[in-house]
Amino acid sequence: MTTRERHDFLVQHQFSKHVLAPNEQSEIFWAEWIAQSPENKAAAQAMHDLVRSLHPVQKLDAQEKAQLWANIQQDLEFEKQVPVRKLNWFRYAAVAVLALAILSGLGLWFKGAGTVEVLTTYGETKNVKLPDGSTVVLNSHSSLTYRSKGFDQRDREVVLDGEAFFSVVKKAGLRFTVHTKQAHVEVLGTRFNVNSRREQTSVFLQSGKVALTNAQGQATKPTILQPGDLAEVEAGNKAINVNQTQSKLHTSWVNRKLVFDNSTLREIGQIIEDTYGLKVRIDDEQLAKELVTGEIPIAEKSILFKALESLYGLTIEESNQDSISIKRN
Repeated sequence: MTTRERHDFLVQHQFSKHVLAPNEQSEIFWAEWIAQSPENKAAAQAMHDLVRSLHPVQKLDAQEKAQLWANIQQDLEFEKQVPVRKLNWFRYAAVAVLALAILSGLGLWFKGAGTVEVLTTYGETKNVKLPDGSTVVLNSHSSLTYRSKGFDQRDREVVLDGEAFFSVVKKAGLRFTVHTKQAHVEVLGTRFNVNSRREQTSVFLQSGKVALTNAQGQATKPTILQPGDLAEVEAGNKAINVNQTQSKLHTSWVNRKLVFDNSTLREIGQIIEDTYGLKVRIDDEQLAKELVTGEIPIAEKSILFKALESLYGLTIEESNQDSISIKRN
């Protein structure tokens, strides 16, 4: 199970809510799940430790923190001596969650020697400063992975799953490449947005110059983007489509707002799903095709919903914790 999957396991199954505020129903559910296998029991214990480390009952004093960190380092050194093929993620998770108790303020999960993965949950964004001085704003439910050791001494590479806005520092002779499932984005120094969701990667270039290569199939000549270009690469399609567009349509989320220009309600529904993890249902097909133009804050989903309701005569109902429905008034 990957770090992203462990993270989603914790969030989607609401295990943290069970640990902090258990009830009869959650006790039964998790007791049955834990009883299914020793692996489940180990996973549950690791996740329990993680939640408690993020919500401690009492603060550790300096001596206890030092001892905790010493134990973490000892466990990590032990893992280095074990062949990779024999590593068990449950033991690794137990070590990782302890490290997170100290490093949770940074939001970093260590996957291996010198490798860092930054994660965001639904509705959350993070500002990340890379070792070379470049900065990244990571959008909700996204991950950014990079090797910190020697990052600014050789060609710089990061892996993105989700969406991020990059401000890359120029380094003489050192390329900076963003890898997604569908594309490779290579730059020397620039500001650009990369969105890798729903089996598609889109790249908007705000300033500078980037070379975009389709990562699917045989290597092709890179497509060079100019400021204002939006390039899109779909899964299973070798073509790279490029069009000119407005910067605010693709970068406004960095300032916690969304700007729409003749966007359909269905497209807005997809943004809500990606940002907050909610399933959006629009039963009225004509309503789903209705066009929306405007600027709406997204710092809180309740504010976003109220703005959409008042501006466009809608009713947005939260069916449960995982879904909403959009209807006409």
